[in-house]
Amino acid sequence: PVMYYAFENRPPHKLLYLSSLFDSLGYSIDEWRNDQRIWKDSLHEEDRERVLKEIGLAIKTGSNLDLEYRVVGKNKEIHWIRNKGCAVKN
Repeated sequence: PVMYYAFENRPPHKLLYLSSLFDSLGYSIDEWRNDQRIWKDSLHEEDRERVLKEIGLAIKTGSNLDLEYRVVGKNKEIHWIRNKGCAVKN
């Protein structure tokens, strides 16, 4: 399934859009919107540092992003994610 999201590229990286498929990870859409730590905390511990570094670099430089990593759902099930993204500037 394809899951879409958008966030501001400046801290605190406010969530702008989140597709309903994100609830397949066990968290409601309201939980995703109201607790920005969920995404970071759900990153698999072996992938977290690399993912945060690569996403941070993409945000800083405005470069495209193409990552594969694991997230741990609310029920502790592991999901593989392919995250492709690009910066959109006004």
